[in-house]
Amino acid sequence: MNMKKPIVLSISAVSGGGKTTIIEKLKEILPNSISLHFDEYDFDCPKEIIDWVQRGADYSEYILTPLIDDIKEIISSEKTLEWILLDYPFSYVKDDIGNYIDVSIFLDTPLDVAMSRRLLRDHENSLNKDILDDIRCYLNYGRVCYLEMLKTVKPTCDLVIEGNQVQDKIIQEILDYLDKQMLG
Repeated sequence: MNMKKPIVLSISAVSGGGKTTIIEKLKEILPNSISLHFDEYDFDCPKEIIDWVQRGADYSEYILTPLIDDIKEIISSEKTLEWILLDYPFSYVKDDIGNYIDVSIFLDTPLDVAMSRRLLRDHENSLNKDILDDIRCYLNYGRVCYLEMLKTVKPTCDLVIEGNQVQDKIIQEILDYLDKQMLG
């Protein structure tokens, strides 16, 4: 069993907000770290996300057992890890994961920037029609989900960082915050 529990650092943001990019950069910098990415799991979750938001956005409808199991396994393993880096949208909102998080940071990326990043990421080789369909979906439904995150998730985080800064500045703000927290 790991004698010293790794520090669990969660990075949250809306889709396209920069979570994965920042987690991967932190993984290069923070010693003995491992990353877990929300998007790499299959979860039981609401099928109709807009309906979910309209019903009150009950985050308990997300069953995150596979991610929780991985966190528990890493914490109890023989590995001498110092950091578990979570690319995870919900911060402390869900207690079943939130109870493991030591530090939660929200990348507050303007919605137009996040949407543009997502389109570039997801539609590099798409037809114009597919891109237009995605934009229509965002305008008709998806934006509501982004706004829900800003209302519910962002206020729970320990630190909020402007997400449209250059990557190095975001990383430095995170490292400065972590240094301050560990020394204080």
